[in-house]
Amino acid sequence: YVKPATSGTAVLDEILNQKSIEFFAEGHRWFDLKRNNKAVVKSQTGLNIASGSHKFIWPIPQQEMLNNPNMTQAPGY
Repeated sequence: YVKPATSGTAVLDEILNQKSIEFFAEGHRWFDLKRNNKAVVKSQTGLNIASGSHKFIWPIPQQEMLNNPNMTQAPGY
């Protein structure tokens, strides 16, 4: 293994890449991408979700909206 990056965002990208390989199917990848403002890219399915997309957050359930009139729906839903 030859490390492809030595500084900056390239190191972060390599850490996230290695973490995705090491912890495959552990269920942490989405949280890592969200926390680091990275896009979700799935080459197998063609899925590409930009880091600022409303699809990165869940909609607030209607019952919660009815229970709390001060709550507003997440943008995009």
